[in-house]
Amino acid sequence: MLAIVTFMASVKGLARRTTAVLSASNIHTRTSQTTVETNAPVVVNASIITINSTDDVVNSSDGKCTLREAITASNTRTASGNVVGECAAGSRDNIIGFDATVFGAGAGSKTINLTGALPEINTSNITINGTGSGLLTVRRDTGGNYRIFSINGVVASISGLTITNGRVPDGIPSDTSGGYGGDGGGILCAGDLTLTDVVVTGNSTGNGGAGGSSSGGLGGSGGGISITAGTLSMTNVVVSNNTNGNGGVGFYGGSGGRGGGINFNGSSLTMINCFITGNTAGNALNGTGGSAGGSGGDGGGLNIVAGTVNLTNITISGNTAGDANNNGGTGGLGGGIITYPGVKTTLTNSSISNNSAGHGGSGLSGEGGWGGGIDNNGPMTMIGCTINGNSTKGPSAGGGSLGGGIFNNNILTMTNCTVSGNRTDLDRGRAGGIYNIGNALTLTNCTITGNLSNNLSFEPGQGIHNGGTINVRNSIIAGNGSGNQPDVSGTYSSQGYNIVGNASGSSGFSATGDQVGTSAVPINRCSQVVRPLIKVIRRARSPQTSAALPVP
Repeated sequence: MLAIVTFMASVKGLARRTTAVLSASNIHTRTSQTTVETNAPVVVNASIITINSTDDVVNSSDGKCTLREAITASNTRTASGNVVGECAAGSRDNIIGFDATVFGAGAGSKTINLTGALPEINTSNITINGTGSGLLTVRRDTGGNYRIFSINGVVASISGLTITNGRVPDGIPSDTSGGYGGDGGGILCAGDLTLTDVVVTGNSTGNGGAGGSSSGGLGGSGGGISITAGTLSMTNVVVSNNTNGNGGVGFYGGSGGRGGGINFNGSSLTMINCFITGNTAGNALNGTGGSAGGSGGDGGGLNIVAGTVNLTNITISGNTAGDANNNGGTGGLGGGIITYPGVKTTLTNSSISNNSAGHGGSGLSGEGGWGGGIDNNGPMTMIGCTINGNSTKGPSAGGGSLGGGIFNNNILTMTNCTVSGNRTDLDRGRAGGIYNIGNALTLTNCTITGNLSNNLSFEPGQGIHNGGTINVRNSIIAGNGSGNQPDVSGTYSSQGYNIVGNASGSSGFSATGDQVGTSAVPINRCSQVVRPLIKVIRRARSPQTSAALPVP
């Protein structure tokens, strides 16, 4: 590990996805008068390379050090030229900064318009210290389709800039199976990457290539960022309005790309104070001649394939999983976030809101996407989180969507959380709040209210449907549905002191302190009856946990 001195200035499940998933001691400087803008951790004993131009050229005698030349100097450990102002030679560890006279706050915002793909960062560790995400932008301008940063096998840190307009190539057409679209529209990394004060916006991955006798290609994944190995640490980062490529046309339609914001397949993902907003996974394409269409891309905001995940003070909002098309096909899963089996996730003080799972394809084989906010398939802990306003979309025919707020297929522990205002499609969708088929869902001090699904007799719970195991304590499940509909369906294990507005057709709420309504005599969370009951529950709690439960 590098020595760091900090002086901060400031996943029925996933079987249908499996195939595709598998498928420095010396400080070098040119000018003693140069001031370098820095707002990220500095690596001790690193070569310092100072960018002094917004140009995107390679010229060894113009006295300029460009971003392209700086990366090359870091990779090759040679200077970009012998003239004063050229990039200094790199070494094993490198800090790339920006000359304050050109890039400082007093000089106004600056944009580096790229004329082609930057060199891959692949031989030396690198720290790129921009002047601020509102002051410095690096964008694809001319020279075809390419991402902004490619990192392979090294430790990299990027801070203080905006990464935008990256667009990687489409998959190659084939007489058999179409090629996959390129991944990582803004950043592609197989290494250890730290991002601080970075905006990744408006990037896109490639569409799947057209297929002939077999399937169309998979759309590219990770519209903003794709991590294929290693770690990703993000602080004060915005990942917004990135898009994934659509599947390619073929005898069988190709599926849409996954992870509109971030596709993660590494070992450790840590995010603090970040926004994942407005990202879109790819749509599926039809199969030719009436053959099966592909599935919409999973994970509108985050598609997490592997690793240990810690998310703190995160907003995941307005993201959309991909839609299926005609000839069947499943809508994309996890509008906000999807986790695959084996992924261990902790979310703390975070908001998952206004996300949407994908629309199912036409025909009886079409099926709406699951988990408008979250599709969870690994152990997950949520503390102090809000799941609000998320939705799923129905198919034109076939199976309905499940879990407007959360679809859970593993162990999920929720404490001091609110699940409200979520909905499934009102035709066939089930469980507006939470649809659980997992090993264990535990709710403690949680509120499930204002959620909405269809009014069919099959799995009618508007707030929660349980097809697995649920333990509930000190929680309110009331005020769900548009009329006198059950708030819950299935069997529950009550730990006491719960309020359930309408538990008709379900069982298990008979522990000490439980207050349970029926279709004949419901308890509406917004009525005067429920207010004193909430006070009874709160007297059984500590002041700390009581404060987390809102009073209507």
